[in-house]
Amino acid sequence: MDEKEIIQAAAEGAAKGFGEKIPPVYPDLLQPATKQVGKALGTIAGVINIALAPVAAMVWGYDKISDYLTETLSEKLKDVPEENIISPPASIVGPSIEAIKFLAKEEELRELYAQLIATSINADTTDNVHPGFVEIIKNLSTDDAKMLHYIYKKNALPYIICFWKNKSRNAKLPIQYFLSSYEKDCGKHLQLGGLNSITNLERLGLIHTLKNLVLHDKAQYENIREWHPYKALYDEPWSFEDKEIIEEEKVIRITSLGQQFCKACISNNYVDNTEEQ
Repeated sequence: MDEKEIIQAAAEGAAKGFGEKIPPVYPDLLQPATKQVGKALGTIAGVINIALAPVAAMVWGYDKISDYLTETLSEKLKDVPEENIISPPASIVGPSIEAIKFLAKEEELRELYAQLIATSINADTTDNVHPGFVEIIKNLSTDDAKMLHYIYKKNALPYIICFWKNKSRNAKLPIQYFLSSYEKDCGKHLQLGGLNSITNLERLGLIHTLKNLVLHDKAQYENIREWHPYKALYDEPWSFEDKEIIEEEKVIRITSLGQQFCKACISNNYVDNTEEQ
């Protein structure tokens, strides 16, 4: 029996249900280095191919991304015992594979889907996934994914909002500047109209900005104040003498849903190239 026949046999067993252990009809195939059938047998890649076979048989064009998935998942699951590799829930893997086909140039989003699949295919972590995570990723942009990873890694996003205040009327004018540690570290000045990622992540329930919540570590806010756009704000010549700049220190944190999503979809080895841009 060659590799294609093995995968086909596994696909025919799909009717028995997803999320179960690899059927016992293949015990000898799952023993490392016992046989060499095709290029993958006896390796973690071979076990992954068999585990994904039932879903792969249902996804049109799976062959176009099978090499990418096999290589990526083999790396992510290289330290997982082969007996822990299970057929993942079709509700997770099917839509994820479909989405990956359209993300050739969006590495950050591909990585989220790949990690979600890796989490769902490992018996020790599959309970951490939820079908809704697939839809959450579909609603993320590349910039959203980068910002979420940053907040998750740092555990918080301190930021300063600057207003113009009219002294004579004691009234705040519209927000003019948003200055955050993310912007400083990654070189992305968000300003007005550039806060879509924060708005979207909050809409999805992954982050929250609690009223009157600030960090006790004031050094993080002072770090923002050392950034040149902040200094340039105060160096700007103003046309009206009755205006002054007032500031509000705030912080964004990951929600409990966001924590669960990140644990399932963000690898510990995730490489964030944001700071290099």
